[in-house]
This record gives sequence, structure tokens and C-alpha cells, in this order.
Amino acid sequence: MRNQILIGTVVAGVIGSIAMAMSSLRQPEPDLNERLDSFLQWYHTTDPSDRGADAMASAFDEALDGFDLQSMSQRDLETIAPFAAFSPSVQPLVRKLLEEQIVRPGADGARAAFLDLRATGVSRVGEPAEVAEALRRLVEHPGFHEAWVAGNLSQLPGVLGHFPRQAAQQASESILAVRDLFDESSSPTHLGLGVRYLLSMHAFGHTIPLHEREKFRVRLVSLFEAAAEQDMASEKHAWIQSKLDQLKSPAGRGQILGARAKEISFAWSSDPSIRSLADTRGMVVVIDFWETWCGPCIASFPSVRQLVEHYEGFEVIVLGVASEQRERGKERLAQFYGDFAEKHNMNWTVAIADENIFELQYAIKGIPHVALIDPSGVLRHNALHPGNSLTETTALIDPILREFGLDAPKED
Repeated sequence: MRNQILIGTVVAGVIGSIAMAMSSLRQPEPDLNERLDSFLQWYHTTDPSDRGADAMASAFDEALDGFDLQSMSQRDLETIAPFAAFSPSVQPLVRKLLEEQIVRPGADGARAAFLDLRATGVSRVGEPAEVAEALRRLVEHPGFHEAWVAGNLSQLPGVLGHFPRQAAQQASESILAVRDLFDESSSPTHLGLGVRYLLSMHAFGHTIPLHEREKFRVRLVSLFEAAAEQDMASEKHAWIQSKLDQLKSPAGRGQILGARAKEISFAWSSDPSIRSLADTRGMVVVIDFWETWCGPCIASFPSVRQLVEHYEGFEVIVLGVASEQRERGKERLAQFYGDFAEKHNMNWTVAIADENIFELQYAIKGIPHVALIDPSGVLRHNALHPGNSLTETTALIDPILREFGLDAPKED
């Protein structure tokens, strides 16, 4: 009997060991972040012309294949919401799950309303009317202010910056309602988000009346000045002062278009003849502000490359301006960016600004960000996207060339 028990125990142990070994041989299911990373890898390495709606939906659905959307956790729901609009099959489910949470009256309900706004596809994917309605529901939610104070909506100013013009036109009152979040109780960090929000409103142009933007700018100046007095000895004081300078600049006033473009000097340039923006005078300058960590910037490189090839031999120059590695020595800058440019087939001039690009006076609220400067050095167009079609971009550049008596490529 004892022998039988011993044998049974041994057999059970062997079976258990085999089961554990077999289990270890199975490939674990990738988690949601890994799946989304695979989709972003496809997005960043695919030519924009091949990223149509059907292709995007197919790639996104393939990345989520086998993932149980019906039983995903709250954390998974929050992770997937910003991507949901890429898939006609995923978006309705995500928005339905969020709808069940939006009815909550407090900060959690407002957070769900913000996620629903992102799930509409704020940037280029969403329908303007749906985006506008989602924003209206967020700003009218009873937990809106509570969620903001709790830090649950800190991404909102950045999201507003990606609103398409048509959606902004339909949501102008809701966009203006966001300014009520900034008052005497706001921390310096939240006031900094207010600067980003102001730049977003400037980018919408006449959609948001200038006098309304100016009232908010004056309010921010007053709030920052009060914060500066309270933090005289704080290490934040220099940062607060930089925000005040930004608010009082032409960019902060929404007056940079039609004015002389802010000068930029370069710590390093792939073209030794270009040491500053002034060295490009006499040409139409396309400045593509970017950084190496910016996925959407890299995803736009094929479009930039096409633009460079289109204007080869004409008085148009593309400058890819970054700043993150400017503290490196010139030799290391040349090595790092030279290798990066070669790897990504960047056939345009790459330059590293002496200043942080976000502190330059081009109203940069996020990247990628493109500015067009005419041959006399005047900023003519701003806050463009490098991934725009060649037709969209040439429609802005060619008239400037003709205005200055310069040749433009002939239409096919």
C-alpha cells in the first residue's frame, strides 16, 4: 500500500513537471500594450499613402486579434480608447463601455467623457460633428472641474490642439468653456497647460474670436505674475518667468503670422553653410520641428521626402529642426544625427537649435509642427502637419514662389 502511494506521488510529480514544462513552452498571449506597440510600429514604418482607412482598420484589428475586448479591464479600456477610432468594429464597443461610465456624476464620469472624446478620433479620423458633441458633453459634465483638479484631464489642452478646423468651428463654445478651469487656485503646472490651450486657440484662427483669446491671455498673465511673486525663491521661478515671456510675445498674442519669423541659431547643421535661419533668406523655408522620440514625426518622413524631391532645383528648402540633443558636443551631434538621418533616409537639412524648440516663438504646442517662411523672412503659414498631402502643401508654397518672382514646378 505504501509502495502504491509512493508510486502515485512520483507519477503525479512527473505529470506535474511535464505540465509545467509544456506550459512554459507555450507563447504567452501579448498584453494590450504589446499589441498596440505592434500597431504603432506598422504605422510609423508605413508610407502615409498606404495608410488609408481600410489599411489602418485592418492593421489595428490584426494587432488586437485574439484579445477579449468584452472582458477587458478598466486599465485596458483607458489604454485602448485613444486608438479605438482606427477600427469600425472596435470603436462602437469602446464607446458603449464608456457610455455606461459617463452617467456617473463625479470625476470618474468626466474622465470617461474625456476618454470618449479621444475614442471619437480627435485628429484626422473622427467625424467633426461627433468630436464636437463629445467635447460638449465633457465640458458640461458635472464632474468636469473636479476631474481637472484631480489631474485626470491634463491631456485635454494637447488633445484640443489636434482638433481639425471643422470640428473646432462646431465646438467653439465648448472650446471656450475650457478657460474656466484656470483661476487663482490653479497650480503653476496647470497654468502651464493654460499656455498650451491658448496656443491651440490661436491655431484655430478666427474660429475663436481674437478678443476672447486676448481676455484669456491677460488672465493667464495675471495668474502667472501672482505665482511668480509667491515662488520668488523657488526653482520654478525661472520656468514661470519663461511662460510670462511666452505670453507677452507675438506667439502668445496670436500675432506671429505675417510678422518676421523668429531667428533660430543652430548648434549643428548637416549643411555647414546653414548656421542660422538667416542663412536661408531668399528662399521659401519649410521648417519641420521634430524630435527623434516623436513617432508621428518619423511617420511623416516619407511625405517630407516627397516634398523635397518635388522642389529639387527650386528656391525651396526644408529644414528639420530639433533640439533635444543640443547639449552634446558638435562631434557627437554630427555622429548621432548623421546616423539617424541616414537610417531614415532624411534627404533634407537636419539642424539642432540652440534653444528648446518648444520655447521658440512659433506657437509650438506639440510636434510634428511645420512653419512656412517666405523669402523675405516673414512667417506665412504655421502649425501645419508634415504628413499633409503633396497637393495640400504645394498649394501653400507655389503662390509664395510666384509672389516673389521665383519659378515653381510645372503641374503634371
